[in-house]
Amino acid sequence: MIDAATVLLLRGGASCAEVLLVRRHPGLSFMGGLWAFPGGRVEPEDALDPGRGVPRSVDEAFRHAACRELLEECGIALTPAQLQLWSRWITPSAAARRFDTRFYAAHAMIETSIVVDGRELVAHEWLHPDRAVQRVLDGSLPVSPPTLVVLEDLRLSLLAHGTLEVMLAAERDRAVPAILPRLRETGSGPEAVMPWERGYEALPGEGEAIGADFAPHIARLAALPTRRIPSVIAAARDPAR
Repeated sequence: MIDAATVLLLRGGASCAEVLLVRRHPGLSFMGGLWAFPGGRVEPEDALDPGRGVPRSVDEAFRHAACRELLEECGIALTPAQLQLWSRWITPSAAARRFDTRFYAAHAMIETSIVVDGRELVAHEWLHPDRAVQRVLDGSLPVSPPTLVVLEDLRLSLLAHGTLEVMLAAERDRAVPAILPRLRETGSGPEAVMPWERGYEALPGEGEAIGADFAPHIARLAALPTRRIPSVIAAARDPAR
């Protein structure tokens, strides 16, 4: 299992909240050409506190990795304390190469200039989550299934709370279960089934079902109509960057 961390960088106010999405280089073997949130794996340097020469806690290591990746990929400097744990995803057990990824939300408090590195990332866009979901569903913004669900989570949470500031305050202590999709084979390839969806427990694989009564944000996701986009599990079998 490979530990990874990513950042949901948010900006704007009541009616114009936006999240940063970046396009991965089409030549990358893992999720090449897809849009995602900036981030990457937790490296050994993230797990060690250089000042004290002692290991960081697991949470500290993930947060440092998220900040380091955001700086390397987009030129944005944040501190670990600015990050708010939002979601956690684990690659389905059918994949040969698996990731345990933590998603952190952060508010860009000032006008932020994004400079993508040109190697792993080739473009960026600031999009309201509602607009981003629309573009995913019409095919103009290709993403992985977890990215779509996180965008839906942001969209529904903004709708529930009204403003970005209120949303982040209200969701600061949200329960964050490990979301481990299971795969269902179809004629067009595997599709990801979420732990709160009907039929999840009947499918093979690791993971536990998550009921709609687990937390308000899970209830919001469970109430959505079923939306399927292509799984990227086949790409996860190839060597990553």
